[in-house]
Amino acid sequence: MTAIPKPSTSKKGGVVSPKLTEEDFLEISDKIGEAMEHNNEVEITVFHQKRLEKVSGIITSADSQTGFLLLNVNHDSVRININNIVGVD
Repeated sequence: MTAIPKPSTSKKGGVVSPKLTEEDFLEISDKIGEAMEHNNEVEITVFHQKRLEKVSGIITSADSQTGFLLLNVNHDSVRININNIVGVD
């Protein structure tokens, strides 16, 4: 009997989720804290729906209880899930 491989169930065209280390998480939280303290504009890279997206703006609030950041982008509020953040510049 010949074994037939199962077809792949993953969708093509997506990006694999980045694996962050504890050091990466600490660096991200430090940059977010510094940006909030000095009211600086930041560029946040988010992994969302198998894509990397970049959002630039000023962080207006961060709530660790709900797990969301509020970012002011061109006079609009954007809500970002903290768990989806993969980079801050």
